[in-house]
Amino acid sequence: MQKTLEEFIRTLDSSFKNILAEVGSSLNFTASQAAYIEAIYRLHHPTLSELADALGISKASVTAAINKLLRQGYVVKTPSMEDKRVSHLNLTPTGEELIEAKQQALTNYTEFIRDALSQEEAQQLEHIMAKLVQRFRN
Repeated sequence: MQKTLEEFIRTLDSSFKNILAEVGSSLNFTASQAAYIEAIYRLHHPTLSELADALGISKASVTAAINKLLRQGYVVKTPSMEDKRVSHLNLTPTGEELIEAKQQALTNYTEFIRDALSQEEAQQLEHIMAKLVQRFRN
């Protein structure tokens, strides 16, 4: 089982990296930058500090990465209405294009797996995956 599971994870990882590379080559970004863009999307207009906390890295590292994303046109800073010393990060339409490409890739993966399995197998896999996700979260 271990060998099969490892091969599945490697295949899934490789396939996802290929999709990111395809999108990235047209949008000119790296996998690391994709992680920042995804976190900004998931956190809904975070500050630099909130983004650093969520990613578990220093604010200085986040600032450097965000400055590059700002120059590339993937992210914009919007001053806070409550405190003008604070800015919130928002995705540009180009940044949102990356999120849409990732969502499409996930949809494609789901359809691929669903089409490869019987209904009973799909239900079993869903049960197993839910159990694993819960374990990872704990």
